Amino acid sequence: MVDPAGQASRGLLPGSWRETARRTGIAWYRLMNRSIHELLENRALHEFLGDAERVHLLTAGRCAVSVLALAAVHAPRVRSLLLANPLPSTSLRFDAEDEFENQWQPLWSLLKRSGIHIDLLRPPYRRPSTGIAPLGLPEIVSRVNTRLAMADERS
Repeated sequence: MVDPAGQASRGLLPGSWRETARRTGIAWYRLMNRSIHELLENRALHEFLGDAERVHLLTAGRCAVSVLALAAVHAPRVRSLLLANPLPSTSLRFDAEDEFENQWQPLWSLLKRSGIHIDLLRPPYRRPSTGIAPLGLPEIVSRVNTRLAMADERS
């Protein structure tokens, strides 16, 4: 998970992820005091992804485009992407998902042709200060668990 809000403070996962963490490995990359470029450019990526052969990536808000790029560069390792509030705003616009997909269509198409499944999620709650849903929301955890189960079925 690439967390733009730095929610997993002190290296601890939010409580809503504990059950999922018992079944699968979770790497939580906090962007609070780091840039996405650190993740893309240096060894932080290898530390973040570890030795996992296939990964699912989750992010929210301003990180969505960078995580799309990360997935494109490492397509053989990426199974799926879950992007929560990729166009953060304080209003719940119903066309935001289509707008995001249309804006990044070439990259989106490349990822889908590589077999990467992409989910856009617009949870009902967003932080008023950022317009982004916290990655620990039960709706997000549930969607990730569904995606993991679907991936296991295809394996």
